[in-house]
Amino acid sequence: MVIPPTTGSIAVETPTSALVIEPTAQPTAVIEPTAQPTAVLEPTAGPMIEPTAIIEPALEPTTPPTIEPTTEPTVRPTAEPTAAPPSAPVEAGTPLLTTALTADAEGWPVQAGAGWSVGFENGAYRMTAAAGAGTIWSYRFGPAETDVTIGVDVQVRSGDAGLLFRFVDPQNYLAFLVDPATQRYRLERSLGGQITILQEGPSEAIQSGNRAQNRLVVRITGETVELFINGQSVTQTTVAGAGFSNLFGLVVVANAIEADARFQHVEVRTLNAAVSPEASISQ
Repeated sequence: MVIPPTTGSIAVETPTSALVIEPTAQPTAVIEPTAQPTAVLEPTAGPMIEPTAIIEPALEPTTPPTIEPTTEPTVRPTAEPTAAPPSAPVEAGTPLLTTALTADAEGWPVQAGAGWSVGFENGAYRMTAAAGAGTIWSYRFGPAETDVTIGVDVQVRSGDAGLLFRFVDPQNYLAFLVDPATQRYRLERSLGGQITILQEGPSEAIQSGNRAQNRLVVRITGETVELFINGQSVTQTTVAGAGFSNLFGLVVVANAIEADARFQHVEVRTLNAAVSPEASISQ
């Protein structure tokens, strides 16, 4: 609230002494004292300028404390929590079936036909198919669990190769395939012998080159299927009416070019987080 100055503008005393010019005979004597106040103005100029110079050092101490302390606490604490904790492993459940696929693993066939072969060679399970042979499977019985992860290491020399799951018969199944030469993946469904591509695309998670080894994992939860390549999720989709089957296996596809792939370290795991070494089965 502003209070008007009740006296400042009213108290103007009339300098009656200045109006009464009594000593008319001595004007020169009145002028001489007026010259003296000019000397009084000189010291007033000095003190009015010098104190303003004292304000300058007052600014110096206030500048450092206001800038330096505020910079460090705001940047350093926020930078440290930015590192995210490591994610849980994709295959973290209890092992139900484990096999290295290095030599004569039980349950995996060793066969050959016109333009194709499956069997053990040089510490891996090798599958080949001539150009134009199409899809070649190698499958076996797995655990009677509906919700599982299935993983395998695969080295694709040429063509496409990957995992076979929900295999009901040669006309009805799902396949997770990769082509490292183009760094692409796809999820195929064969329904009544009619093949449909459900999901496909490029992925930088795929290690390229015909000597590169990629870890493929499929996570099955009911009708939901999620695909992982080298620990990275690449797609998730729902496959209605796929039906349960504990038959699973390995697959190669030879269309325009021949297919040649080597597989190792197959694992089937439950989806619970508790890992029990006693439950592991080597086959």
